[in-house]
Amino acid sequence: MPEYVSVSEFVQEVQEDWSSPTTSSFTSKMMSCRNTVYLLEEYGMVRSEVSGGEIAEELEKERRSFQLGMCEVSH
Repeated sequence: MPEYVSVSEFVQEVQEDWSSPTTSSFTSKMMSCRNTVYLLEEYGMVRSEVSGGEIAEELEKERRSFQLGMCEVSH
């Protein structure tokens, strides 16, 4: 996976690329990021859509947890 890049590092990298495009490392870094995203999507670690049923299940779990918590507080 690509390393974490802070905002200041990103800005510095962009400024270096802007001032000297022939020695830019932007293309290789972007390729690395794209490969990482591709692998994450391929192995199902990135989901672009959540079904209505999944949302309903999560809401039901949260509702039950909340109800149990309220029962424990009142007793």
